[in-house]
Amino acid sequence: MIHRLLGCTVVLVWLWTVYHLSQVMPGLHSAESSGVYRAGRGAIYVLGLPLLAAALLIFPDFFEDRFSPVSRMTGEALLSVGVWRFFGYFALLVSWGLWELFR
Repeated sequence: MIHRLLGCTVVLVWLWTVYHLSQVMPGLHSAESSGVYRAGRGAIYVLGLPLLAAALLIFPDFFEDRFSPVSRMTGEALLSVGVWRFFGYFALLVSWGLWELFR
């Protein structure tokens, strides 16, 4: 349950950040070439990675059902919910690092 609350908090912080983007991260405009959503310069990672982390923390069951490889012998998922939560926390850590880099 705490993972889902943390994911919802990340979404709320992300919405606030996108609304106040030029004030919070002025270095982001120098990293991208013509627009905020231009990929390849780092801006898309700063904006998109927190949402991926929140999705991994809020819906780990979805990722386990859809994207986890399945064992041939038992038919169950090889990557459990805990692994997808770990990926979510790792993505959250990387997105925080990118946030500080472009700040």
